[in-house]
Amino acid sequence: MWVRVLCRMRGDGCPAMRCFAAMMRWSPCMRRRADGSAPQRWRPSSASSIGEAVPYSCSSYRIRCEGDASSRGECVVSRERVIGIDLDLTLIDTRRATGFALESVNSRLGVEIDVEAVLGRLGPPLRDELAQWVPRDRVEEAVQQFRAVLVAEGVALMEPMPGAQDLLAYMDRIGAAAVVVTSRRVEIATACLNACRLEVSRVIGSVTGAEKAPPLRQENASAYIGDHPLDMEAARTADVVAIGVTTGNHAALELQTGGADRVFGTLWEVQRWLDSAEFRDQL
Repeated sequence: MWVRVLCRMRGDGCPAMRCFAAMMRWSPCMRRRADGSAPQRWRPSSASSIGEAVPYSCSSYRIRCEGDASSRGECVVSRERVIGIDLDLTLIDTRRATGFALESVNSRLGVEIDVEAVLGRLGPPLRDELAQWVPRDRVEEAVQQFRAVLVAEGVALMEPMPGAQDLLAYMDRIGAAAVVVTSRRVEIATACLNACRLEVSRVIGSVTGAEKAPPLRQENASAYIGDHPLDMEAARTADVVAIGVTTGNHAALELQTGGADRVFGTLWEVQRWLDSAEFRDQL
């Protein structure tokens, strides 16, 4: 949604300031909440200047100034499209790195984790998985060992999933925010993304399955992309479009049973669909 508000600029004043009241009227963030509490406040997101993008932002809205300080110009208020994306086996192939870190746990703790079995069901929280193989009083030690090796050495073994860079570049071109919502901790997810040179708008971590629904709703996401039935559960719980990809360990039927609205074989197919009228009709 684009809302164009004409304003007359004078002197060195930024037109964003002139259109602030109009902007507030359009944003649901500025309406009083149902419980009567005060609305969310607008905050400057950068130093404003003529022609600079996004001098003010609130939730999924932003303002851009066009024109110069000596002539009539426009302030453009836009509602940002947000797409949530899973990390492991959706954006990044983490199997080799995860296997390497699990082998280090076996070596360090003297346990016998079935690495292939774990890699075949990536998705549930790490601690829950390790608890199936490691004595209860050593689970925390195993978690710390796994994380340390993954970040220090494992990230070098990670690769972007085919089409991941193209999908994120496409979203950037159309002004959509790519928000990673993952069971990984934020700092580990960020290290994975940096190692693969993937740039996203935000990272939300330590949530799995239906736990992903609240942040998806808070971000005003339009859709969630994932490779696991738990990701489809997250999308359905958040009431957003559930997009499954068979880039991981789960076939199309499993994702459809989990609640997927659409299932694709590659991220390139997802990109084409996001650009289609069919997707826009579902919003």
